[in-house]
Amino acid sequence: MALPTHPLRRRPWLLLSAAGLLVLSACGVREAPAGLEVPAAAESQAPSPVHLRAVSAEGGPGLPAAQAASATWSIGEVVYQGEFLDLYPETDNTRSVDFRPDGTLLFVVGRDTENVVSYELSTPWDVTTGVPVDRLELSGLLGSREHPESVAHGFFIRKEDGRMLWVWNRTEIFEFTLDEPWRLSSARPTGYQGFGGTVLRGHDIDFRPDGLRLYVDDRDGQAVFQFALSEAWNVATASLEVRLDISDQEEEVRGIEFKPDGTRMFLMDTGRREALEYHLSTPWELATARFVQALSVGGQLDNPRGITWRTDGTRFYVTQASGRPALHQYDLIVR
Repeated sequence: MALPTHPLRRRPWLLLSAAGLLVLSACGVREAPAGLEVPAAAESQAPSPVHLRAVSAEGGPGLPAAQAASATWSIGEVVYQGEFLDLYPETDNTRSVDFRPDGTLLFVVGRDTENVVSYELSTPWDVTTGVPVDRLELSGLLGSREHPESVAHGFFIRKEDGRMLWVWNRTEIFEFTLDEPWRLSSARPTGYQGFGGTVLRGHDIDFRPDGLRLYVDDRDGQAVFQFALSEAWNVATASLEVRLDISDQEEEVRGIEFKPDGTRMFLMDTGRREALEYHLSTPWELATARFVQALSVGGQLDNPRGITWRTDGTRFYVTQASGRPALHQYDLIVR
């Protein structure tokens, strides 16, 4: 069965902020109705919380309010809380982002700075308490095989013990082993695999928790790939299983993350400036994925890149790549 096409959204949708109603279209926030004053947020301050609703695959509102308001791991109805962590100058042209499962460490990839930086959060999941504490320098380690330059995008750290991590570089993946769990400066290269014959221009990655599946988004190929690993966590044993065509929804996909049980997949489309939600009827099997809804983040970010979730599914974070590299926070409405 063909996946539903991306909604055209000819009708505007309403966006509720502290100032009142704004008009939300496929391109983000348009001019407010006549007579409504909307104060501009100070550059150094987070804006007032903004209530957002997704648009369904059929072009109407996202998941019904009753369902969206009670469900975690759904972008159907969220509140944009603001920009809470400046990622510059530690990283520039910021890309993928990931958390330690307890929310005390945040990992961010900087493409132009050629590094991965970890931030320690004194209060778990509260990124306003984040302080840079360690880094992995990638210069000279990436870009020597399928690509002449280091263009790091994707990142994943093994959640069970923090002893392995992977960095994605356009069409190739680099494996590192950490001698000290979660400590980036203790990482050393231990593996590699190229996917140039399959992936055209990948940007982000995710793994199944048992290490037997690898998922890669592909901006130019307009697809998401599922690879089977015959040996857990060994990317050299990867073989292609599924290619999911997302051309009806995708413009420039650059971020991917699954719900831990494998029943939902979230993509960040940086061209449309939207988060995309897919449901999988069989966990972790891309062949069963169905596009459900899209949430515009264009009213808050002009260059979104990476996406990651709090482990309880009540919040997600998006990186802004350029201009002002930062981490932005969206909270689900859960009653």
